[in-house]
Amino acid sequence: MGDFSGLILLLLPLAAATGWFVARQSGPREEQEVKELNPDYVRGLSHLVNNDTDQALEIFIGLIDADEGTIDLHLTLGSLFRRRGEVDRALRIHQNLVQRPRLKPVHRNQARFELAKDYLAAGVLDRAEEIFLELAHQGMFLSDCLSRLMRLYEREREWDKAIDMAEWLASAQGRDMGPVIAHYHCEKAEAAARQADDRGQAQQLRKALRADRHCVRALMVDAALALKAGQPGRALKRYRHIVRQHDAFIPEILEPWREAVVATQGEQGWLQELERNRQEHPNAMLQVALIRHSGDAGRLDRDSRQRLLSGLREHPSWVGLQALLDQPWADLPEGLREVLHGMARSLEGPMQHAARYRCGQCGYSARSLNWQCPKCQQWNSIHPLDDISLEALETGVPAASAISGSPG
Repeated sequence: MGDFSGLILLLLPLAAATGWFVARQSGPREEQEVKELNPDYVRGLSHLVNNDTDQALEIFIGLIDADEGTIDLHLTLGSLFRRRGEVDRALRIHQNLVQRPRLKPVHRNQARFELAKDYLAAGVLDRAEEIFLELAHQGMFLSDCLSRLMRLYEREREWDKAIDMAEWLASAQGRDMGPVIAHYHCEKAEAAARQADDRGQAQQLRKALRADRHCVRALMVDAALALKAGQPGRALKRYRHIVRQHDAFIPEILEPWREAVVATQGEQGWLQELERNRQEHPNAMLQVALIRHSGDAGRLDRDSRQRLLSGLREHPSWVGLQALLDQPWADLPEGLREVLHGMARSLEGPMQHAARYRCGQCGYSARSLNWQCPKCQQWNSIHPLDDISLEALETGVPAASAISGSPG
């Protein structure tokens, strides 16, 4: 009933405004006739209130030919039906409008645009594509049409067409579409990799970085390919670029970054790399890497522990605390070591089940990385979380993940 109430609240002012407009345009002889709301509207609204949507629809469609001033009302009605999920009813309204022979061009284009959105919602993608392209070439609703065509081609994984639409939008509207175009090229690079087309993959990665030289996705893949090809120096250049521009992605690159540094500068070079970047980029996983490196190297003496504890005080994190508690504490009493290790183990469960990624646009969370948010469809909106939340500690699973339906 709430949906119908909103519908009526929108329809009544439109109907009243329609009557006012027609009254202003009519001669004195017609003035008395338009002072009152058309009785058919009242009947149609009554049917909506009584949940008799089909009967209401019949009445409103019948009014299309009867009253020139009802076009905006019907456009609104069709849009509301589509938002309610009643796409078949929205299609019927907008198709009737488009087929009206004496419809003004501005109203016909509006109706065609709404009809294309109906087809898109119904999954009739070829019809939606056809209308959106026609309107875009006419310069009508250009930004909206191109944006919807991009989404349509993303859905169909037609990346070349998506690139064309994004470049058209960038040219027409002066918008920076480079970051999105870069992802389209990365998708093509992934397709080339699945076909074992190394040359095609490298070519698409170069195009991605030309579109957006800071594209973290392209940088990560290119760095991994450089390591595989025995070029740790080139890989290290890419990883340092990621750390400077996208320090949130440090958890994603820690192991291959370490491999590149050790291959070019040795283990001591990795320790220096960690120390230097921990000061510039207080990411919790840098802290964890430093703790584990010190423990593995047998350097957890009193002074080392004091430095690590100071760093943890400056930038507290649950993952940092767990890593520190889990280190060998050879100079401590055995009972105290067992207590510390027990506390470290108690943090392992929440850490294993907690969300690792979250969308900054809509809050969607997941344990696997998506370059395009499955919920809001935005690119570049999902970033790694460098720590677990308090909710994850309390429940063992991330509350946001349960809400969003993200994979566990």
